[in-house]
Amino acid sequence: MTAGSASVPGTRKRNAGKTRDALLEKVYAELEISAARVNALPRISHLLKPAGNTAQIVEYLRHSEEPDAVAVCAQADRLIKYVGAKRHVLLEAASVEALCAAAGVSPKKLFGIIAAEVAEQSAQATALLSKAMHPKVLEKTIQYAMKEGGMADRKMIHQAEQYLPVPKTSVTFAKHIDARTQTQNVAILKPLEDSMKRLSNRFLEMAPPEPVESPADSEGDA
Repeated sequence: MTAGSASVPGTRKRNAGKTRDALLEKVYAELEISAARVNALPRISHLLKPAGNTAQIVEYLRHSEEPDAVAVCAQADRLIKYVGAKRHVLLEAASVEALCAAAGVSPKKLFGIIAAEVAEQSAQATALLSKAMHPKVLEKTIQYAMKEGGMADRKMIHQAEQYLPVPKTSVTFAKHIDARTQTQNVAILKPLEDSMKRLSNRFLEMAPPEPVESPADSEGDA
C-alpha cells in the first residue's frame, strides 16, 4: 500500500467535514441565526434519531395544529430549495435545534409535540397495515385449519365466529364496534362453565319429583 493510497480515507473524511460546514453556513444564513444561538439551546436531535432526519421530523410536524409546530415548519420551508440537484439538502443538513432557534420555539416543548405526532401517526399506519393484511392472514389461517394438524386454527376460527364458547379464563380481544354504523345484532356466547351449570339446573327442574309416602300407606304396611 502506498502512502498516497493510505491518505485517501482521511482526505475523504476532511472533505466531507468541509461540505457539512459549508451546508451549515448556508443553513444559518437562510434562517438568519448564528451557531452560538443554536448551541445555546438544549439538544434533542440525538433523541429524535429513531424518527428520522430533520426533513422526516418536519413531515411529522406538518400534521400538527400546534402553533409551535406551524412556526417550525415555516422555518423549514425556507430551507427547501435546490442546492445543485438536491432539493432538501439544506433541510437535511439543518438540526431541529436550528429550526427551533429560528422559530423562537423551546426544543423541549417541540419534543413533546413530535413524540405525540409520531405515536399517533405510527398507530394509524399500524392499524392501516393490519386491516390491509388481515384478509391474507385470515386466508392463510383457514388453509392451515383445513389441514390434518390444524385443530388449533379451527378452534380459533370457530371461537372468533362465536360457534364455540370462549373459556372464562381466556383473554379476548374484541373488535371495536361503532354503534352509529352497527346494524346487526351481535350475539355473545356465555362461557362454557355457565352453559354447563344452566343445563344442569334445567335437568334438575325437569326431573320428576320423588313420591311422597302417605300416612295410609304407612299404616297398611304396618
